[in-house]
Amino acid sequence: MARVEPVDRRALYARAYKAPREEQLVDVRPYLSQFGDIPIPGELYEVAEHTMIMETRGERTGFIVYSGRVLKTSLEIFFRGELKKKGWEMVTAFASEASTVLLFNKTSRWCVIILDARGPATDVRLGVSQDLGLAARLLGH
Repeated sequence: MARVEPVDRRALYARAYKAPREEQLVDVRPYLSQFGDIPIPGELYEVAEHTMIMETRGERTGFIVYSGRVLKTSLEIFFRGELKKKGWEMVTAFASEASTVLLFNKTSRWCVIILDARGPATDVRLGVSQDLGLAARLLGH
């Protein structure tokens, strides 16, 4: 399967470059991932051949891979802010020049976001899992 584009980019770019001056700003809004409560920046597209989703206990778990021409630091700021708005609590984060890992917890679920800078693009690996009873111990409760 090929890449899944959330919006028709060619149409957006063509409209942006041919439109009158006041209409040149292209509105690429965030959209929700397949997990339902994790927003994704509109500039990212899903890399379907690396995505794996499954249903367990009525919840979706797995990995979704995205890519796009967005700075890694911009994505980190986006995910920290947007997941907080959706009720996710940041547990930890660590970074190197090439990669950043963000770990979030929400009630009975975990979310890990791995950002890998790759030239002008950034790859985003988004993993969501159910708690399985480990949260209290891992969070020190």
